[in-house]
Amino acid sequence: AAYGPFHLSPDGTQILIRIESAAGHAELWVLDLARGSRTRVPTQGVPFFYPRWSPDGKEVIYTEFAPAGGIVAPVVRQMMNDASRRDTLVAAAIVSMPSPHGDRVAVTGLRGGEGLWLVPTERSGGAPLQLVGGHVNFPSFSHDGRWIAYTEGGETEVYVISIEEPQERYKISVAGGEEPLWSPRGDQIVYRNRQQWLGVDVSTKNGFRASRPRVLFEGPYLNVPGWSHDISSDGQRHLVLL
Repeated sequence: AAYGPFHLSPDGTQILIRIESAAGHAELWVLDLARGSRTRVPTQGVPFFYPRWSPDGKEVIYTEFAPAGGIVAPVVRQMMNDASRRDTLVAAAIVSMPSPHGDRVAVTGLRGGEGLWLVPTERSGGAPLQLVGGHVNFPSFSHDGRWIAYTEGGETEVYVISIEEPQERYKISVAGGEEPLWSPRGDQIVYRNRQQWLGVDVSTKNGFRASRPRVLFEGPYLNVPGWSHDISSDGQRHLVLL
């Protein structure tokens, strides 16, 4: 089996991970860190490379392709152990990231198009809002849900954009970057650039300010499609793939 992108649960006790079986089938599993056990998440189709926990940790959210494949697919939210208890958040997209409050989802590839979009869930209503055009990836919400870090371009760079004022857009990487994540306290953005992990100290009070990137650590860790690292809820541990 080949381990792929993963997401640590909000309480830090479980990991949601995409695993490719020996037969080549993509599956979602939940690893229980305390018990050392794992449970497969039943799915109806093929989960894409960006599985995420819901903000309350009770459900999983992922883009699910049909076995025949395709360009875009539905973003579904379902109970971890019951594929019948699910609903569709977005009819057709590629990458999805739920907001901290669960009232909207940031997606790329909406209806097969380009750009970064905010799509309200059925709990809040409203129309989808495009924040930025172009080829984007890896949307990541700040802890307060007011900012999104993401990557853009062929030689990808990391940007931060204000949801309330989309014209406020800042480039924070220097020589490329991908997989940005906000620290739990919201005072740092960590991203990957090849075999280095870099941190940018940020402040979102009275506007946006960012330091220059600095190397946090580096090593020959796996780089897989989707997020190949995560940060614990207390900010004391950084999870990577070996």
